[in-house]
Amino acid sequence: MLPDSDQLNGAYAELIPKITFSRQDDSLMTSNLTTSNLLGSVNDPVFGRFDASIFVNYEVGSGGLGSTLGTNPVIDSVVLVLEYNTAAAIPYIGDTTHPLSINIFPLTQKMHRDSTYFSRRKIAYDPNHSMIEGGQSKTFTPNLRSRILVNKDDATLNPYPQLRIRLRKDFGEMLFNTTYLNSLTNFQNAFYGFFITTNSSILPQPSYGSAFYVNMLTSNILLYYHNDDVNGHYPQLTPVSIGCGANSVRFGHFDHDYKFLAEPQLAQQVSGSYDTSATSPGKQNIYLQGAGGLRAKVEFPDLLNWRDSNIVINKAELSFTVDKSKSDYFNSTFPSLYPIPVKLFLEGVSPTTSGPLGLIENIYAFGGTYDPNTNRYAFNVPHTVAQILTKKTDITAFYVSVYTPAIFPHRVVLGGYSSTEAPVKLKFWYTRLKFPKRMKK
Repeated sequence: MLPDSDQLNGAYAELIPKITFSRQDDSLMTSNLTTSNLLGSVNDPVFGRFDASIFVNYEVGSGGLGSTLGTNPVIDSVVLVLEYNTAAAIPYIGDTTHPLSINIFPLTQKMHRDSTYFSRRKIAYDPNHSMIEGGQSKTFTPNLRSRILVNKDDATLNPYPQLRIRLRKDFGEMLFNTTYLNSLTNFQNAFYGFFITTNSSILPQPSYGSAFYVNMLTSNILLYYHNDDVNGHYPQLTPVSIGCGANSVRFGHFDHDYKFLAEPQLAQQVSGSYDTSATSPGKQNIYLQGAGGLRAKVEFPDLLNWRDSNIVINKAELSFTVDKSKSDYFNSTFPSLYPIPVKLFLEGVSPTTSGPLGLIENIYAFGGTYDPNTNRYAFNVPHTVAQILTKKTDITAFYVSVYTPAIFPHRVVLGGYSSTEAPVKLKFWYTRLKFPKRMKK
């Protein structure tokens, strides 16, 4: 409907990055993020070994528990209860039919509720003093589908599956002390907490093990005891429960082995340096993994060539395509052993070492959610591209990672800059401005 002289001159351009490279993510803040923590060990045929462990301390409540123990209380047994969070959208990765070995060690260093803890930090613990009865690790199979009968005298099933581990009785005897149980301060001064881990599990190659969510707010330490008040025996249905609440702290600790057990192309990227040579191990694929795993860097220096072009950006989209060329990369069968992330996160690269540069985009239209129809993750970045073209920034690099990687362990293999099946692309639609000639006098 417009005359030729008034056409908007819409056009389209497509760029591929000069560098695509995977790097291990920074240590992530994991203290008291959600009600659940990851626990388990996985040997992934592409990403190598992953171990998720938990550091946790406990509380008795501000009022204490000592006054409820009755006359002459005597400890019978102590049990650690870990409740599986099967209500999570994806409650586990890997194969939960594979046995794992769990260890529980006492902390020798206090944790504090007002402190922040990160995924690579370790609190001091005693590795030579197992808290499990018998002094050995416990072999178990994560059973996320079957509820258990907690007590033979009660026919009510626990609403969620549990892992129950009998602990050393001498630990229970130490803890079963009115002085400790009557005071939160005395209790946490006497007992610093546990390091709970499956990192001693033997994981056959190429694919073995699982990692799953444990609801720490409903997991607790149970002290079974008897006294002289009820015919000489206290009912076993009501043990003393010591749990995690407002005065306790827990955080996830993550370990990844990319050097020896990961796919060679991935191992080379993690141990190598960023480069644009023909032998760059990131040219075919980039790898993303949550739980403090991997993020990737992509750079588009060719964007600088579009400066001074008198164009206005109408739309710009940065897209990543999932590589489906191998069954270990992508398996859509539900439940998949290694589910891909529902969403990715994109951020800019800062010219300094102070951290990433935020993108100036509309968060409600930013994108990053996986589209199964196109097999892509797409981000809308028109303002960021415009900032580059108008010389407000010279940075043409981006970091992409799993969304909320401190919580989700999911992973995905994406195409790199030279992938024929799944290349990274920056597409933008623009209008080239035409300035009217100055009228003659």
